Amino acid sequence: MAFFAKMATASETKDELWNETRYSYGTGLRLVAKSGAVYRADLAFGDEGNELVVFFFYPWE
Repeated sequence: MAFFAKMATASETKDELWNETRYSYGTGLRLVAKSGAVYRADLAFGDEGNELVVFFFYPWE
């Protein structure tokens, strides 16, 4: 299990770089099965809304 927080800014010009800052935070969970399959889910909350992302990896594909 992991917790994360992020602060980011972006702009088209260097002069505007820190004019708009966005924040997000969340938690993630990863499970590695005996077969090598990896299951991962991240839940994030931030200025742009909430997001759930689910990943599935299998090393032998």
